[in-house]
Amino acid sequence: MLLPRPFSLSIRILRWVPLLLVLACDTPSYPPWISGALWTVETGGRKRLCYVTEEERQKTVGSRRSSGIVSYTRYELVARDLGTGQLLDRVRLADERNAPSGRGPEIIGPASGGLWLWNGGPEVRDPATLEVRFTAEKLRVLNPNLANLLPGERNFYKVSAPHQALLFKGADANFYQIDATSGRIGPADAERLRGITPTRSVEKGFTYVQPPGRYLFYGRFDGHQVKSFVTPTNQWYALLTDEERARLSRWPGSSNGVYGEVARRLYRAPFVLDDRRKVEIAPAQAQPLGTGRYVQGGFLKRTPQAVWDVPDPSSSLVLCKNALGQDQPWVLVRLARDGRELWRQSTGIADLVQMADGGTAVVLYGYADRREPLRLRPARLVWVDAATGRRTEVVVRAEEP
Repeated sequence: MLLPRPFSLSIRILRWVPLLLVLACDTPSYPPWISGALWTVETGGRKRLCYVTEEERQKTVGSRRSSGIVSYTRYELVARDLGTGQLLDRVRLADERNAPSGRGPEIIGPASGGLWLWNGGPEVRDPATLEVRFTAEKLRVLNPNLANLLPGERNFYKVSAPHQALLFKGADANFYQIDATSGRIGPADAERLRGITPTRSVEKGFTYVQPPGRYLFYGRFDGHQVKSFVTPTNQWYALLTDEERARLSRWPGSSNGVYGEVARRLYRAPFVLDDRRKVEIAPAQAQPLGTGRYVQGGFLKRTPQAVWDVPDPSSSLVLCKNALGQDQPWVLVRLARDGRELWRQSTGIADLVQMADGGTAVVLYGYADRREPLRLRPARLVWVDAATGRRTEVVVRAEEP
């Protein structure tokens, strides 16, 4: 029996639908995560939080007769408002097969109106739009006499805060810098490199030069917290365990790191500077303040020489937990000088990976818990307002909800 022609045509189309669906499959294998540091970039009077995400995906490829599954890694550059977390821009950097984790595109740092990345080579983008300004190939065209000196390895490039430029160690072992606006290459300012270390060595200056825009304690969780600080009013504040309080000496500043699965209380004492300019207290005058106990607690550092202070009223931020346990989330507390807790806010993050200075907020990145394998856990970005404790959370994903 012959079917009517339109119906016969419909059957032919339906036969192709499964094949078309298979060939069009392109899906994530695991949730994306942030690869590398969180970066603060200022452009047009607005501060942005920029980072690169890495996502393992798979897609089917093939022909009418055969098809297969291919795994690859997708890298995206993301920009959010630094203070609120609002998504501003997202661009795809690369889709790479067989890419080792952590070896793909990454941000080198911001400098002089540009955002430098490593994307198979040095690349600078407009921080306002994330559009490419100069690729490595374009830089070679602009600088034909120096084109052969551009190294092909990531570790020879650094953004320098003192130079406000991308520095690189050329194939001739000399140091050069690239202007992000013009793309022109010239000799690096050697005197600025010498000024970075006490040895006044250009080589060591390049080794230890720091980029702007990256939180000082990136990659060092123990650097986030300290046990004590002093104020201009000659008051010494400390978070101490009972044992530390019992062993308190006249010179308490020799060990200020926060270690151990312990609980601490807030203490205060007047201090003077001795003839060595060291903080000296009378241990008997160290009095407890408030009733709070801070598990794994320490004052949050903002700079190498200062804790994270919040004015009106004068107070400091404490990073701690409500209870001991690896799946217990980290908590931020705004602690006033008299020991009052002005607010206490859970970050919702138990596995804390890194932090960033959000200006009016603390930005934290990590995972809610450790109960699932790492690659199955959705990564989170959390903003906690330093004045009010208001919390905003963003789940790191390829597409916005």
